[in-house]
Amino acid sequence: MKLRQLGSILSVSALTFASTLISSSPALSTGATFICSTDENGLSATTVQSSQHGNVHIITWNSSYFDKADYDNQRRCEIVSAKFQKFSDRGTLKYLTNGMVNRQPVICAVANKNAICNKDNFLYTLKSADEAEMKLKKLRAIRSGASTGTRLYETQPGEAVYVDFEQYMEENATTKPANTFLF
Repeated sequence: MKLRQLGSILSVSALTFASTLISSSPALSTGATFICSTDENGLSATTVQSSQHGNVHIITWNSSYFDKADYDNQRRCEIVSAKFQKFSDRGTLKYLTNGMVNRQPVICAVANKNAICNKDNFLYTLKSADEAEMKLKKLRAIRSGASTGTRLYETQPGEAVYVDFEQYMEENATTKPANTFLF
């Protein structure tokens, strides 16, 4: 009888602990939808829709650099939006960071600041490593309230920059002017 009571207490404790973990996870991990839409200028834009943040354009695609490789702005938008969704669904969209995959500079979605870019977590390729670092530094400066391009968080050249994605979403909810990037 006492074993049955102990088992019930342990089961209730485990369920309570699990529900606490689930409720403390970031709101973006569940219920966010990433789509390829158009911005106010008619450009392709990777957009997140969430009940907590509204609609936030994350990336505005406006480059012909990858067109020759058959990755125009619309195609890149669709592919990257699907990757954002996949990483959000997995719960690994905690930070955006820069790195190299197949000797190409990339932006990645990682679960923690110790993670590095690899073929399984990269979101998209950029023209140069300097561009990747610069874009993430700019994103972090905008998130921290600095005006665009005037205040950057310095790192060593080639060092990975980490941007907390949930904080970025909080700062750019639809109640505020959107800060998006042209890629």
